[in-house]
Amino acid sequence: MKKFLFVVLIILFYQSLFAQYDNYSAGAKSKALSDASLTFSNLWAVFNNQAAMAFSDNKAIGVFAENKFGLKELNTGALAFTYPLEKAGVLGLSIYSFNQSVLFSRQKFGLAYALKLGNNFSSGMQLNLIRSFTAEYGSEFSFCGEIGLYFKMNEKTSLGVHVFNPTSSRYNKSNNERIPTLMRIGLAYQISENSILLAELENSSINSFNFKGGLVYQISERLSMQASVKSYPFASAFGLEISTKKININLALQFHQVLDISPGISLDHYFEK
Repeated sequence: MKKFLFVVLIILFYQSLFAQYDNYSAGAKSKALSDASLTFSNLWAVFNNQAAMAFSDNKAIGVFAENKFGLKELNTGALAFTYPLEKAGVLGLSIYSFNQSVLFSRQKFGLAYALKLGNNFSSGMQLNLIRSFTAEYGSEFSFCGEIGLYFKMNEKTSLGVHVFNPTSSRYNKSNNERIPTLMRIGLAYQISENSILLAELENSSINSFNFKGGLVYQISERLSMQASVKSYPFASAFGLEISTKKININLALQFHQVLDISPGISLDHYFEK
């Protein structure tokens, strides 16, 4: 009985936190970097900055799973797919699912498109269908969008800009719950042959500014590690990436000072051209 009450309280708490803060980022590498992932042009750009997809050359598909705070009631899952069109941009599909409990759950289905506007610059956009379920109101559906920009400033530096829900759409009309608008700007700088430094600022329509900083270190040709911190809510993260020509495996651990550890894993498959 005590465990059940604890789970209910955590779900209610995290439902509020999720509605106010999360922008549906996905991929274990992103989680290992505290979601400071605007400048990565990998498969998971379909969630984190659609503009960066334009620099993806291969078809790819991936799955992601995360367990929040060791509670099975707070599991998160995601599916990503990107498909480069010959000289006409890149298409992306994404599915995100959070918390399949009888109290609250949410799913997001996204269709994205990215296009290079030059050798070093690209833009992207995405349309999302969001299904929200609560025990009180049942299932309700809403739409929102995302837009992003990506710029390779030089060989060592890249910049990403992303806005989630620029139209201030709502989750549902029953309780007037707004989908937060999040504006993010991030910078990646290659400080050495094996190291990349990341910094990102985020501003939400509901919460204050959030700073995220991270480091990617290439240990060997097939192994790299990531470490990061963020300011709101304060947390740290660590991750490993094992990469081959066709498959990438990413592992992540996020450490919350109160709510415990959140492990995540993603598996990506890249098709040959």
